[in-house]
Amino acid sequence: MPELAGISYTAEQMEDLGFSTPSLGHDGVQRQRWENMWVDGLEEMMRRLASAGVIAFRMRFSAATSDGDPLAGNCRLNHGTPSLATRMFIDLFDVNGVPVAGLIDTFGAAANPTKGYLVIAKVGALTAWHRYRVTGLVGTADYRKVDIVHVASGGGGIGHTDDVLIGFVPTGDRGESGNAGTPAGETVAGVAEIATQSEVNAGTDHTRMVTPRTLAARLASVALPGDCRDTEEATAYFIALM
Repeated sequence: MPELAGISYTAEQMEDLGFSTPSLGHDGVQRQRWENMWVDGLEEMMRRLASAGVIAFRMRFSAATSDGDPLAGNCRLNHGTPSLATRMFIDLFDVNGVPVAGLIDTFGAAANPTKGYLVIAKVGALTAWHRYRVTGLVGTADYRKVDIVHVASGGGGIGHTDDVLIGFVPTGDRGESGNAGTPAGETVAGVAEIATQSEVNAGTDHTRMVTPRTLAARLASVALPGDCRDTEEATAYFIALM
């Protein structure tokens, strides 16, 4: 017997529903039963998400794009094309009038350039969703402005007045920067930068490394004295140049 939000649904009820939304032609009792189960299921899903560290609540989407209070229970983007949106405006109450300001404020809590990832998904349409990286949060008295960067979208669209679920997965705080390492020296093992070709050619830097390629290019550019052959004198001449 399936159970959602503490309410049990018998096999007969599930069979009557056919695991899909009844059409408008079905009797009101059957349709209401389905709607109740759907809402209970969403609430149960949100509770389970919360227990796993995921923040989720239900809003109503507005197609408006202006920066302002989207009004009770509403949210909207600052661009008509979701993939181009850089901010999301969310009211401080969900569609049921439950305060969600405390939940939204956690969107900007992480000490990290990426605060977390936000998903807005249309209720009842698994392919209609947009995913964003959250980079900041601005608070006002009536709503919140969430700075976002588009990551991906599903195949379906979200329209004006559609009910949506907003889900947020926070990132952790950025850890402290590690040791940059000890600079390398003649008698000390450590970190060294590779010299550029111009630095190799100049021959004055004593802190950067010479690679076989830059060394070969430098040697190829040197005009040897006429009396230098494959001898110790030629080797000494090259060393003097470097």
